[in-house]
Amino acid sequence: MKRQYLSSGLMKLEKMLFLLRYTISSRFSRDFMRIYRESLHRVNHPEDYHIDMPLHTRCARIAVESFKLQKGDAIPDIYQPGKMWNQILQSVVTYTRWNKEKDDSILIDALSRFYRTDLIIGHSGDAYIWDIQKGELDFRLQVYMILQRYQEFTHGSLHFDPQKVTTTDVGQNISVPYGTQYLTFKIIRHAYYLNRMKEFSLIGEEGTIIGELGTGAGELAILAKKLFPTVRYLCFDLPETLMVAMYNVLMSLPDAKVGLYSDFRERCRITREDLLQYDLILLPNWCIEWVDDDALDVCVNIGSLSEMDPSIIANYIRQIERICRNAFYTVNRNIEITEFGERDVPVSEFPFSQNVTRVHGMYDRASDMFHMRYGMDYACNYWEYVFRIT
Repeated sequence: MKRQYLSSGLMKLEKMLFLLRYTISSRFSRDFMRIYRESLHRVNHPEDYHIDMPLHTRCARIAVESFKLQKGDAIPDIYQPGKMWNQILQSVVTYTRWNKEKDDSILIDALSRFYRTDLIIGHSGDAYIWDIQKGELDFRLQVYMILQRYQEFTHGSLHFDPQKVTTTDVGQNISVPYGTQYLTFKIIRHAYYLNRMKEFSLIGEEGTIIGELGTGAGELAILAKKLFPTVRYLCFDLPETLMVAMYNVLMSLPDAKVGLYSDFRERCRITREDLLQYDLILLPNWCIEWVDDDALDVCVNIGSLSEMDPSIIANYIRQIERICRNAFYTVNRNIEITEFGERDVPVSEFPFSQNVTRVHGMYDRASDMFHMRYGMDYACNYWEYVFRIT
């Protein structure tokens, strides 16, 4: 508790200093005002986003057909969404319309601009377009914060070219143009985590097989392939979320070899050799049971495991220990917080076996510095951990 109060006090002090820097910079920096105007134009003029319509149609149809195939199969109870995610998914009007009308064009159209539709709810930390449009968020401050965080990040020791840290226009993403790059809080945060994984030797020079539980809109997977091309990446998530990630991956990496649910559905098995045949594979969450023992080098979960029901957490921990031969990298809350009427499970209560050893644990500044929107005094209270699996 003392650490929490100390963190909150430091954050408030940083807010004061930050706003002072912002006031000075925004008043005198011509470059900043130009970038801000370009960013605001992107918010207000989605028609200016370039979209390759033939590619969009092909990728969207693949994503929707895979989603329908997954939803048509029997999903084991332990892999059904928990109470919190049930509430989130039930609030997505796009899925409600599709379920009622059974018109695939509803999903295909929403995917073309998913950052501006309710498909992004719960999928990405950048889903704040509505607050900007309603004037409830100081967008100029948001732009400055993104640029400031990127500069702070690139002043550190990096294991890749910082100019490769960029998001794409896929889904009409709300991003800040910076030279040839497009920056968001989320992409900087993901770059930070990938750099940390490299520092912990979790990503090798000759390639690493990474499995991510809770891939969201696929941004971490896409950036990992751009920064570390030899990496092989396996994504797991709920079918509704995976559809968005699949579309994003296919559109962002059109030359990549991507494995789909239909490629493994008949034999219900995924070997290490299979994983080496693809750049990325995207599968619904229950397919984690199909993966061979020790098939992956590293497993990753960012910010979602502690939000799940205890029984679901326990099952995923068992699966991670079984399929992963090296380490589990995770950033999750380590304090008790209640959201959506449900209690988050602290990492300290995760039911690891005796085969798992914690080798690193510290308060994660990336969640506070890169993830927040609404005030510098907000502390996410996430911790970064590395667990070795033997």
